[in-house]
Amino acid sequence: MLLDSTRFSFIVVTVSLCVGCADGLAPPDATPLIVLTGDASETPFTIGRRAPFPCKRAKISGQTIQLPNSDWVESERIEHSVAVATFCIDQHEVTLGQYRHCHLRGTCGRPRFSNAGNDDQPGFVARYWSNPDKYASYPVVGVVWEDAQAYCRFRGGRLPTEIEWEFAAKSRGRAIPIIEESSLQVSIDGDCASASHAGQIALGGCSNGPSAVQTPGLDITQDGVFGLYGNVAEWTADESDLLAYCEPEYRSEMYFKRDRTGVISSTFDRSLFTQLSGQCIDLDENEAVIGDCYARLHTNPDACNQSCITLEAERPGSGTDCLISCLREFEMCAENCVDAEVDFLCGQLDGYDGCRPMPWCKPRENRQSDSPHVANGPGQASGHIVRGGHFQMARSCNARVTRRRSVIEAESTLGFRCVFDGSSGACRAAQRRAN
Repeated sequence: MLLDSTRFSFIVVTVSLCVGCADGLAPPDATPLIVLTGDASETPFTIGRRAPFPCKRAKISGQTIQLPNSDWVESERIEHSVAVATFCIDQHEVTLGQYRHCHLRGTCGRPRFSNAGNDDQPGFVARYWSNPDKYASYPVVGVVWEDAQAYCRFRGGRLPTEIEWEFAAKSRGRAIPIIEESSLQVSIDGDCASASHAGQIALGGCSNGPSAVQTPGLDITQDGVFGLYGNVAEWTADESDLLAYCEPEYRSEMYFKRDRTGVISSTFDRSLFTQLSGQCIDLDENEAVIGDCYARLHTNPDACNQSCITLEAERPGSGTDCLISCLREFEMCAENCVDAEVDFLCGQLDGYDGCRPMPWCKPRENRQSDSPHVANGPGQASGHIVRGGHFQMARSCNARVTRRRSVIEAESTLGFRCVFDGSSGACRAAQRRAN
């Protein structure tokens, strides 16, 4: 039934593309649509992931533990449940041929890059936009956010929200993305040519450069959506905001501040706490974190972190898992004096280098899946959120489906796809055909 539904939506979208056809250019084939039905009443979808230290950011060097502050990595760790409204999503990225049609009819601006990828990395294509005979069926890249949105509106749709993009990439929350399977991770991060995955995904060691859309391979969800894990990264509709996953009342100068370099830090506001106590967690005269919970983690002679240093020396590579256990132990200890439902992160504390485990904010509630986030407060930055890996990305971890990245300008590895509201004509037609 999936193939029938995509054929039907194929016809509907073709009609919309044919309106105002560019002189001398036949309208390109339309993208099949995949219907994604949300059912929040039974199984609300969870966006984000609590797992700390993705890509092994935490490191132990000798007797020193390095916990580098990474605002965007930490921002994705505020998990929250979302009721997802039914929508339809393009089965693959917008192609160069499709976008070229929109450009030639005067609706969409020319891409900022004529090449695909960075010229100092594998997979670079010098003549990409100017070679439609060869690359018409490949994802368009280098399009600014405004033109990506204009293209989707031209078709009667819009750019996906962060929630919708992650909902699709996680197969509606029903499946672990293929890039998290251990055998494929080893291939992506290493020598894919010696494995059976060579050419099966445009990412890391398995990538030969950008791939034509709908290329048979491993980059496909359980619902039949191609290219969400690699090939090209993708624009979303959401404005950039480090604190987008926090409840609105926490996105204020009371709790956070941003310095001139853009680094955001917590003010460790006392209103987060039900109590401050040396037996639990407290602040000294310099507003530094102290108390028994922190001492058990970090400063006692037999502190948990110290045991991780010893373990790393004995078994290299095992220290990170140990640090994760220590942080969880700290959170369980400290939550007794923190306001209920406040999540902990390893964040920047004003005036100190590196990150510190601390209460951060309450996760958001009652988000609308089809409404793009509008940035406000100290967590906002210029630009919009980009999701997904791309063909020149080296590590599978960097392509994780929860990864958030703020982008202002177009990039030569950045494309997009469109979505359609469940009430739209194109999506209703796809739903009827699927049923």
